[in-house]
Amino acid sequence: MVSGRSREVDRNGGRAARFFPAALLSQTAGADAVVSPDGARALHATLGSQYVAAPQRQRYVEYPGAAHMMDELTRQRAWAESLSWLERFLR
Repeated sequence: MVSGRSREVDRNGGRAARFFPAALLSQTAGADAVVSPDGARALHATLGSQYVAAPQRQRYVEYPGAAHMMDELTRQRAWAESLSWLERFLR
């Protein structure tokens, strides 16, 4: 589970510092019964202090009420967010 892994990242030699300056986007379905959003939330909370110098390089988006199989509108929003992120950071 990712949430346990994010805690492990912090405990094991401060590996969270190795993420920065990589651009990191995570998107989760808030009501996902298959993959809990807790892990991504915890990871971004853990990494927050590493991205103080460039907070725009880390983004967490949670779609409240969305299930694992997102509805069409939510899926379109997630794709738009992904494409925007890639255009911004893959130049």
